[in-house]
Amino acid sequence: MRRTLIAGLALLALAGCSSEPDLGPVFDSEGGQPVTCLIHQTGEPGARYTDRAQRNTNEVLALMRYYTSYGAMPYCDGAPAGDSDRAWGQTYLDLGGAPGKVPSVLG
Repeated sequence: MRRTLIAGLALLALAGCSSEPDLGPVFDSEGGQPVTCLIHQTGEPGARYTDRAQRNTNEVLALMRYYTSYGAMPYCDGAPAGDSDRAWGQTYLDLGGAPGKVPSVLG
């Protein structure tokens, strides 16, 4: 009986350790506030943007709204778009965004 109880508790502990899949970073839309220049994104888009089954409409709309409104602005630090920025820009295009809205992001 004791051995069965211990085995059962061990299985429960292992089940509790399982985690959700890593969907990648959330796009930083600066809280949806008006901006005068772009910030660089950290990390590249993951499944939450690239996998249709994992997408969250609010997160996708925040990305689309930010780049549609501000994607032609320069980066605040004066540096060009980095690899992560370009990956987010490509995701914007893949989601139906217009290339003319993100010239700064595409580099």
